[in-house]
Amino acid sequence: MATRQSILDGPYVLYAPAPRVVYVDAAGQIVKAARQQGQAFLCRSSGPSQAEFSFQLQNTFMPPPAAYDASPKILALSDIEGNFEAFAGLLLGNGIIDKSYTWHFGTGDLVLVGDFMDRDEDVLPCLWLIYKLEQEARTAGGRVHFLLGNHELMNLQADVRYVPRKYLQVAHQLSGIEDTRQAYKFLFSQDTELGRWLRTKNVIEQIGPFLFVHAGLSPAILPLQLSIEEINHICRRHLDSDRSHPAMQASKQARLLLGSEGPLWFRGLVSYPGMDTPKVTAPELDKLLDYYQAEKMVIGHTIVEQISTDYSGKLIRLDVEQPQKRGTGKAQALLLLDQVAYRVNDQGIRTKL
Repeated sequence: MATRQSILDGPYVLYAPAPRVVYVDAAGQIVKAARQQGQAFLCRSSGPSQAEFSFQLQNTFMPPPAAYDASPKILALSDIEGNFEAFAGLLLGNGIIDKSYTWHFGTGDLVLVGDFMDRDEDVLPCLWLIYKLEQEARTAGGRVHFLLGNHELMNLQADVRYVPRKYLQVAHQLSGIEDTRQAYKFLFSQDTELGRWLRTKNVIEQIGPFLFVHAGLSPAILPLQLSIEEINHICRRHLDSDRSHPAMQASKQARLLLGSEGPLWFRGLVSYPGMDTPKVTAPELDKLLDYYQAEKMVIGHTIVEQISTDYSGKLIRLDVEQPQKRGTGKAQALLLLDQVAYRVNDQGIRTKL
C-alpha cells in the first residue's frame, strides 16, 4: 500500500480482469491496496490544501428518484471541473462539511448540477468526496443529488479533449491499452466502481418548485411529452452510445436528449458571445415550467459573471469561473432557504438574489 505521503492519485476501484484497488504514487507507479470488507480508503487532493479524507465503498447503488418534496435548505453549485479547492471551500464555508470533510448539513440537500469532471487535476477527489457525502447525508436524513453534465457524458464516452494528462497516463498504465480513447474508456467503464456509480445518476431532478438540470431544457423537448423520470431513463440507457451507435440512431428521443438541444448541452437559456440560435423566449420558458409543474429552473453549463437570475427570477444560472484557491471570497454557490435564493461565497457571506 502506498504511504499517505506518497499517494499522488486514487484510489481506482476496478473489477476487471480481477477485483483490485490501486493508487498511483508520487513516482507514477501503480501501487495495489488490500481490499477487505468494511475497509476505508484514503483519497488525497493534489492542490494547495493537500486535503485527505477516507471513505468506504457502498454496498450497492440504484438510480435515485427524479422528484422530491420541497426542502427548507438547499445548496447548489455546478461546473467545478476537477477544482477540488473551490468545491471543498464552498462546502466548508457554508457548513455543508466540517474540517474532516464529513457531512455537516443535517437534513439539507446538496445539489451538484453537473460537470465535475475534466480540466483540473483533482477529478477523483471531487468524485470520491461526492460519493462519500452521499452516504453520510443519507444517514443524517439529508441528500446529495449529483446530476450528470456534458463533461460526465464525454468521459463515459471516452471523449478525452479536456481530460488532464495525468488521467490519460493512468489509463494507459491500468488498462495496458495503447489506444488513448480505448484506454480511457476502461478507466470509467462499467467494470469500475466510479463508472458503475456514475451510470446510475440522473440528468434532471425536481425538488419542490425547482427544476435542476445541467444545461437547461429546450422547447424542442416538449413535443416528446416525456416526464422527468422518462428523460432520465432514456439518457441513462444511452450514456455509452455516441451519435453513430445503432441504439442512438434507432431512437429519436435519445438523439434529441443527448444532442445539442438536450439537457446536457442546450445553451438557449443564456445569452453569450457568438450565440448562434435565438434565446428562448419568456413564454417558451413558461410552457416548459408549466409542463413540469415547476416554478423555477436552475442550470449551469453556460458561464455567467456571477450566480444570478433571468426571466423575472424564473431561471437561476450557476456556472461561474471559480478560483483555484479556497477562502478568497470569490467562489460562488446558490443557497435556497425556504425557497428564497441567495448567492453565497466560500466565506459563507450571503447576497439575496
